[in-house]
Amino acid sequence: MKASTPKVTHNSTGAALILVLGVLSIISILSMQIIEAANNLSSAQFNQQQVQQSYWYAKAGEEYARLITKEYLFKKILLDKHKTLHFPITDGAINITLKPLQNCFNINSFSQRSAINVINRVLFDKVDNPEISGDTPQKKAEQALDENILGIPLKRSQLQALFSLHDIERNRADFFSDRIIDWLDEDNIPSGNHGAENSYYASAELPRETPNQHLLIKEEMQHFLANDQQDFTSVLPLLCSRPGDNKLQVNINQLDNDSAILLSAILLEKIDTKTAQSIIENRPEEGFQSLSEFWDLPEFKDMKISLMQKKALVIENRYFQVESDVSYKETKFKLVSLIRINTNKKVHVISRKYGVNS
Repeated sequence: MKASTPKVTHNSTGAALILVLGVLSIISILSMQIIEAANNLSSAQFNQQQVQQSYWYAKAGEEYARLITKEYLFKKILLDKHKTLHFPITDGAINITLKPLQNCFNINSFSQRSAINVINRVLFDKVDNPEISGDTPQKKAEQALDENILGIPLKRSQLQALFSLHDIERNRADFFSDRIIDWLDEDNIPSGNHGAENSYYASAELPRETPNQHLLIKEEMQHFLANDQQDFTSVLPLLCSRPGDNKLQVNINQLDNDSAILLSAILLEKIDTKTAQSIIENRPEEGFQSLSEFWDLPEFKDMKISLMQKKALVIENRYFQVESDVSYKETKFKLVSLIRINTNKKVHVISRKYGVNS
């Protein structure tokens, strides 16, 4: 009697083949996904390493700028060779741009307080506290004088003059002043006819509160100007934000032909723009060595200028902006640092912002 063998049909063979092919397909898909995930992870780690390395290269550029700027506290003119620096590095380069930040109208000067007691700005204790910053403490008489310098009415008039010289109507200047004052002050009472406090911003498309503290960067103006910012386009290049500093203090040795108009505005148009530009064009090659040398110019003879207006013009270099642009392999990294020099030539970085394009 012969043993019977199971009869294999073509249908069962086809089903087995399909099953095997299905399993192989799933394994292939999973393998591809695993490989893709591994490649993405490897690429992410590679990019992160590039960004991290670029950051430290940018910090190196910042440190170099700090070494240079501390020598400029009492020097009068920033040398061209120090305005732009280029350093080659392995697989890239560092470009450093050094800009003075006292050739502009500091909008934080509308704040009636320095940044030492401002919420979330504790790092500025270095700037405003003599025991920390190393600055020479002010005498009572000097402090009283500073209280006068911080007078908001004068700042309003100076801003109105600056805007007027750019053909911006006084109503628009008042709007700007009212908005910036409310953005910086501690109270919740609107200023002037155009003021806006928390109740106003709460109903905005993007509700917010006034920060009641100094602006870190002037781009923050967008928050309180909104669509009205376009009305001030012509004057924006002459506005700046120096966090931790609520004084105007424009450096007469940092002004050029474009920013000379600030002289006319600070002096409430007692000199016209052409006269201001002429003063800057004929400035000594090494800059004015003292304020008395500046005020002894024939353009100011017999002119009545208040002490507060005079105090708005200085020759010390205390604030600089450092832009460190790093090109490293496939990454482009930009670090913008704001630095301040105290009386003892100690340099403090008081703000940083950065961006990456990789």
